[in-house]
Amino acid sequence: MRYLKLTILVLAYALIPSLAFTQTCCPAGCAPEANRCVTTGPLWARCIPIACAEGSRTPSAGSSGPTREQRKSAVLPRPLRTALTYVAPRQIPSHCPLTSPTQAQVDAATDECVNTLTRSAQFLDCFFEDDAGRGEDKRTGLSCPDRQAALAKQCLKRCANYASDTTHLVCTGSYPNTIWHISFGDISGDTGNSARVDLCGPPLRSIFAKKPPPG
Repeated sequence: MRYLKLTILVLAYALIPSLAFTQTCCPAGCAPEANRCVTTGPLWARCIPIACAEGSRTPSAGSSGPTREQRKSAVLPRPLRTALTYVAPRQIPSHCPLTSPTQAQVDAATDECVNTLTRSAQFLDCFFEDDAGRGEDKRTGLSCPDRQAALAKQCLKRCANYASDTTHLVCTGSYPNTIWHISFGDISGDTGNSARVDLCGPPLRSIFAKKPPPG
């Protein structure tokens, strides 16, 4: 019995190293990066490491690691979403495919959002400007169009979130109002792609405000 226990212990210690160094591979459509697997194709895929086939020491056939340029242009997750990869809003169906936009594409969509808000605010609030609006023009020393443009720029964070959704989600066209209201719902206007830009940030500085003394 003593020799049997000794034999079992010897076999167990012999197996531990092989188990400890068992290599994992990435499934098709994924590639290794650091100690995890990441999506390499245009559509997002669930990349969970799998056990390598016997004798295999490379990722699954057909997959290749992202280039340095791809890694540099990869879009970081939205600040308020702490997942390692982009997470679609819960209001969007889970079967909606995801893409991997570049930072330049997200930036362009963000700029277009700000421009759209500016044009909408200039038309609605300047064409039909009331006494309160004219009072704000005098207080800020800006014309109505310039004042609306300055207010729209304060919506940059909301536009960045909106742009992140529209560039990641393939089904954006199927849920335009839903995606818009995710970022602008509490200040959204009566028409699509419009919002109360005056609520995106603090009031604009008055020209009558005292300037701080020179340092």
